[in-house]
Amino acid sequence: MILIEFIYNLSLLVALSIVSGFVDKRYSRHSKTGLIIQGVLFGIVAIVGMMRPLVFSEGLIFDGRSVVLSLAALFFGPVSGIIAGIMALVFRLYQGGFGVLPGSLVIFFSVLIGSIYYEYIKIVDKKIKLMQLLYFGIVVNVVMLLIMFTLPFPEAISVIQRIGLSVIILFPLATVLIGKILSDQRSTNEVSEIISTSEKRLKKSEEFLKETQKIAQLGTYVLDIKTGIWKSSEIMDSIFGIGTGFDKTVEGWISLVHPDWQDIMKEYFLNEVIGLKKSFDKEYKIIRMNDKEERWVHGLGKLEFNEDNEPIRMVGTIRDITEQKLAEIELKKNKDELQKFFDDDISANYLTSAKGELLSCNKTYLKMFGFRTIEEALKFPIDRFYANPSTRKDFIELLKKKKGLELLEVEYISPEGRKIHALENASGIFDEKGNLVQIRGYVFDITERIKVQEENKKLSRAVGQSPVSVVITNPNGDIEYVNDKFCDITGYSREEVIGKNPRILKSGYQTKEYYTELWSTILAGKEWTGELQNKKICFKND
Repeated sequence: MILIEFIYNLSLLVALSIVSGFVDKRYSRHSKTGLIIQGVLFGIVAIVGMMRPLVFSEGLIFDGRSVVLSLAALFFGPVSGIIAGIMALVFRLYQGGFGVLPGSLVIFFSVLIGSIYYEYIKIVDKKIKLMQLLYFGIVVNVVMLLIMFTLPFPEAISVIQRIGLSVIILFPLATVLIGKILSDQRSTNEVSEIISTSEKRLKKSEEFLKETQKIAQLGTYVLDIKTGIWKSSEIMDSIFGIGTGFDKTVEGWISLVHPDWQDIMKEYFLNEVIGLKKSFDKEYKIIRMNDKEERWVHGLGKLEFNEDNEPIRMVGTIRDITEQKLAEIELKKNKDELQKFFDDDISANYLTSAKGELLSCNKTYLKMFGFRTIEEALKFPIDRFYANPSTRKDFIELLKKKKGLELLEVEYISPEGRKIHALENASGIFDEKGNLVQIRGYVFDITERIKVQEENKKLSRAVGQSPVSVVITNPNGDIEYVNDKFCDITGYSREEVIGKNPRILKSGYQTKEYYTELWSTILAGKEWTGELQNKKICFKND
């Protein structure tokens, strides 16, 4: 009779495990809904088993509830176990009889033991093995037999003698069998969840990659070297402006390349990439198929080889760099213009380190100091331009203090020993700590001006000391300069005649026409020679 009831309960448990696995796929055990459904399901099976029990005596029944409830808590946790346990307990109380107390305790301890073992497995992060299921089943059902001692002692002994051996043998085996099915289903579902999660993550990654490629204008391709046929991503097709019907061959690719670049790219692909087995890395211009717009792209590709080290495939990317390339071209143009302005500047421009190493200079700098090439200038130490090394040190200290210098008069010595008089503007370049790291300077050669000034001084001294009276006027005839001899002859001081017209000296001896001829000749830029009789101031002493 016990064997028949065991088979009946076992069939219920097998059906339970199948339905439970189906539910677990639809409603994960990690969700509240899944746990509640599993709890209700196991509770229903426990109740069905209690409706067809082994009746020991009036009000004293035995069924597979200990197996059902313990497995519910073991595999789905305390929530499912408690829900199933409450349902079973309510039904057992409804059935009544003097076996209500031990029956209720069996329900309680089955759920408790299953929950404790569930938490243990979760903490140690282990999978449930067959022997563990067997030990688990033995513990649950030994406890169930011990609960029988809540009955009167004779009844308890009678129950244990009649069903004890069968319970200890058959119920743990049922626990192992159904537990194994549930464990396998859980493993299968976990693998399915992992695969599903991985697929979702992969799809999300692909979408993210596609979106980032779209933002970065980065297309991908795979080229079969042997057939010359390539496959490409949507982004790459968009970059090239091609549709699904485009001839995706090497020849088709060449047709997209700008005519000015076609021969270059053919030679590069065949000779360097395929011939020398190098990676593809080239910036080139294309004409987009759909709108005929000229675009710049940067192609990258890595070759894959067979066992004979022959290239069989190339995997790579194409990125639209038009905006970047146009910016580079504009930047180079501006840089070239600035360089031309720098080179053609009338001042000698330079950039040096704080230690005196020349870093850059223009053509005027080379000409001023007599260098033939910039390489020659770069090798020449800056401090050798100074006759006295301390002059350079004073210059550096002054620049550190003022940060910038304007119209500083300096004297240089060229490499061949020529003196150079100059005016210099200099600005210091400092790092974040305030240390002088570089100096940018602009030097104006005033050597010829200094020479002219010296010559003017000499001439001025010569005129000033001349034994001949000298008068210099502007085109209006106003006196701007007279020498000492003039003052001696006329009796006028410089202060009295500067700004006045020479007519103050007119004596009346020469006619008006005589003076008219004199001024006409002078204003015409010609030399006038003649004699003038002017009046002289006489001083009378009292």
